[in-house]
Amino acid sequence: MAEEEQLYDLIIPPGVPRKMIYDVVEKFDVEVVQRQERLAFANMEGDARDLLAFRGRKEVVEEVQDYLSLTREAYSTISIIASEAFMDSLPADLQDVVKKGVELFCKEQGRINSEQEAANLAYLKEKGMKVNELTPEQRALFVEATKDVREKHARREGRQELYEQVLALLK
Repeated sequence: MAEEEQLYDLIIPPGVPRKMIYDVVEKFDVEVVQRQERLAFANMEGDARDLLAFRGRKEVVEEVQDYLSLTREAYSTISIIASEAFMDSLPADLQDVVKKGVELFCKEQGRINSEQEAANLAYLKEKGMKVNELTPEQRALFVEATKDVREKHARREGRQELYEQVLALLK
C-alpha cells in the first residue's frame, strides 16, 4: 500500500472572484475544499466561518501562492453599526456629528489601508511573488464587468458619493 501524500491548504480570502478561483483550479493541480477557520480580528474573535481553500501538494500550493492579481478592488471588513432607533434618538446636530465622524474614520482607515497595502505588496514582490498588474485596458474591462454590482449598491440611500469615490479609485 502506497503511503498517502500529505496535502496542504491555502485559504482563499473572502471576496476573491469565482473566475479567479476557476482559473487557479484549471492551471494548477489543486482542488477547492471548504474548511472551517476561527477568525481572530475585531469583534469576530473566536468566531468560526466556513472558508474556501485550495488543496494540493505542498510544492503546487506554494506555486499557487506565488500569484497575485491586482484588480484595484477592495475587500473591507470595516463595519460601523448604529440602530435606526439610536440615531433617531439623537438631535439632528449630533446625528450630523456621528455621520461626519464615520466619514472621517472611513477616509482615514482607507488611507492607512492604502499605505499598508503598498508596504505589503513591496514585501511580497521582494519575496518573489509574481504580481499581475492590470493594464489600463484590462482594468477598464474589469470596471465594466463589475459595473452592475457597483450601480446596485450606489442606489442605496446615501451611497452615490461612495460609488463615485470607488469609480475614481478604479481609474
